[in-house]
Amino acid sequence: MACMSTLLLAGCGDGVHRVNITGVLTVQKKPIDGAVLQLIPKGTTSGDGGIGGADRDGKFTVVSSRGEHPGIPPGTYTVLVSRLVDQDGTLLPEGAGQAEYPDGFDSVPPPYSTGNSPLEITVTDENKTFEIDVPVALRTSLRR
Repeated sequence: MACMSTLLLAGCGDGVHRVNITGVLTVQKKPIDGAVLQLIPKGTTSGDGGIGGADRDGKFTVVSSRGEHPGIPPGTYTVLVSRLVDQDGTLLPEGAGQAEYPDGFDSVPPPYSTGNSPLEITVTDENKTFEIDVPVALRTSLRR
């Protein structure tokens, strides 16, 4: 019976090798709170990528994009950073969207918040802690 339980538990995973990723997210070398980073696989990197949220010290942990697993497969990733604020610059509540805050905007300027972001990391079993810096100031308003 114990062997059967072990076999059943072993079959519950998806068999994908993942690396637990942690780090600090900064803007101009200062920790940023309330930002979300998204890791988009590049080239031959497998998987759907990952996502992580920065706490008040800028510290983050990455989970799979679907939130089902800690970590992401080894490989190279483009890093997108987003920090949604209201028109007065107040950080929006977690999970808030355009419908609830029509005047809200992403305070992280392009290209760092878009698919053209120059930010990139390479994840390996040995390389799993990162300091990611957005080298430009956050936007305080959205020019229309």
